[in-house]
Amino acid sequence: MNKIPKEYKGLNKSQQNAVLADLGPHMVIAGPGSGKTHVIVNRVHYMVSHLKIDPSRILVITFTKAAAVEMKERFMEMPDIEPNLAARVSFGTFHATFFRMLRRVHGYRVDQLISDEERFKFLLKTMEDMNIEEEDPREYIDNFLKEMSLMRNNLIQLKYYHPEGMPQDIFNSMVNKYENYKARHNKIDFDDMLTHCYHMLNEDPRVLEYFQNNFQHILIDEFQDINRAQYEIIKLLAAPDNNIFIVGDDDQSIYKFRGARPEFLIRFPDEFQGAMETILDINYRSSQNIIKHSNNLIGNNENRYPKTMQTPNKLGNPPVIVRCNDSEDESKKVANQIVELNDKNISFNEIAIIFRTNMQARSVVDALMDMNIPFYLQDSIPSLYEHWIAKDILAYFNLSRRLTDDSSLIRILNKPKRYISKAIIAKAMQNNKHGLLREMYKVRECKPWQIDRLEELQFHLQQLRSKSPYNGVKYIRTVIGYDDFLKDYASYRKIPVSGLKEILDELQEASKGYETYEKWQSHIEDVMAELKDQNKARYNKSNNKDRSGVTLSTLHSSKGLEFQAVFILGAVEGVMPHAKSNGIDGLEEERRLFYVGMTRAKEHLYIYIPEHKYEDKTEQSRFIEEIFQAKTS
Repeated sequence: MNKIPKEYKGLNKSQQNAVLADLGPHMVIAGPGSGKTHVIVNRVHYMVSHLKIDPSRILVITFTKAAAVEMKERFMEMPDIEPNLAARVSFGTFHATFFRMLRRVHGYRVDQLISDEERFKFLLKTMEDMNIEEEDPREYIDNFLKEMSLMRNNLIQLKYYHPEGMPQDIFNSMVNKYENYKARHNKIDFDDMLTHCYHMLNEDPRVLEYFQNNFQHILIDEFQDINRAQYEIIKLLAAPDNNIFIVGDDDQSIYKFRGARPEFLIRFPDEFQGAMETILDINYRSSQNIIKHSNNLIGNNENRYPKTMQTPNKLGNPPVIVRCNDSEDESKKVANQIVELNDKNISFNEIAIIFRTNMQARSVVDALMDMNIPFYLQDSIPSLYEHWIAKDILAYFNLSRRLTDDSSLIRILNKPKRYISKAIIAKAMQNNKHGLLREMYKVRECKPWQIDRLEELQFHLQQLRSKSPYNGVKYIRTVIGYDDFLKDYASYRKIPVSGLKEILDELQEASKGYETYEKWQSHIEDVMAELKDQNKARYNKSNNKDRSGVTLSTLHSSKGLEFQAVFILGAVEGVMPHAKSNGIDGLEEERRLFYVGMTRAKEHLYIYIPEHKYEDKTEQSRFIEEIFQAKTS
């Protein structure tokens, strides 16, 4: 590289090395805020304008449609490129690219794509046919789809895959029934776009050769998020010349649950012999202090490409550690700090609250609503109060206020088991004039010991009527025995009871501070209405730049975003790292998640440590010590 063309002189040295490199396999390790999109767009520009590569032979792959659109727009705006030439470069997501290939060879149509609604209806009917009874069928189906997708994205055969949260035989049967349904109705889903494309290329040399000629130069963004199926397809397409240019950051590989692994990026030089390597280690986003402390944290990972980020930005303030009593106290302190920042002319749009799980959003939403702080949900966060466990608890409260609330009675009648059969309920419904509870006493088949259970239920409802929401939830859990019901349910489902108990704990926490059930119910209705409006607004907006207010996001969804001020909640063991993170690999992914959260911040970073979670004492996250203490080799 003798002379730098004038249009690339604004790039830093590493960026220039990547953009102006020779053809062949090239791995660009791009840390947070290092201008990776800028590098990809300039690389395509250099290939077309200086290397004179036919733009119709260039394929740029991203993970989201928004990223693909942004890249294409930025490329079209670059100088010295004729619009008709620029338009011939292919920008698209993995799924869109592979679907176009399938359509070209097999004539696939968009209307063959199975809708979420059709798939849900079929799987719900399948559960009924298989006599699978679940408290929340949608949750069960979602878990099944997640497991099936993970299996297929990793190209694992059904007989070798072991799902979590459901028996092997049921999983196998549901997968087979679903595949048969798609085959009968000539349908495909998003995972098929990957697996069908892989088998098409792997099994037909003529088709493979056609697409290898068609896409002679491949550039891939966010390579650390690639799964096995995507990786194998790319390897096939890139051969034999291997003109493949990948950009990613192993330190930001956080989608293991989708099949992504940092190993695909780290092992790239081994898979593609002679691959060039460039590290983009200058962060233009964050202050020196944020960079320094995030480097300290991620340096504790062993399975990573060694690098140390730096920045030309000002020193700035170190991360602020805030200790608080519990999640309620945490959320109030966050809200107060946000008001202070806003008073210092930091707009709400430049502030983000980031958390590990959706459950943590509940108290934050409450605090922001109480203080009239506008907020925007980055994720479609499910309301705590729409969970079936919350519906059960609220049904007890509602029934205690109105004994003729038959829907609430049916919901909780056998939670815990009172052994009131469906036949007794059906008989009572035939002559239902005064409410099911009274009518069941009249059913001849209702035995004396069952009458005793109904009497006991009425006594509990009478006691519950006079209790505050917080004490009422405790009463339902311990005296009525709802906790025991959940243990039995978890045992039947062969799942840990801890996840179900957390829903109850969070609901009990949410009920604090309300003197009456009516006041709590009014608050619940306000929250549910706000979340409904938020979800509707998000789906109606085509561009997230239209968002208004403080952003609330999980760590997973925060990647790619940046803010003047970031608040990270719940920095305690069991939350970060999460209790479900197993082994060294799981811990390293949790550390990468925390690192992603930290590097969203430009100037202000606040990390909160609640000293209690529900009624238990917490232990500070091990990541806190790592953040403030650089690892020595």
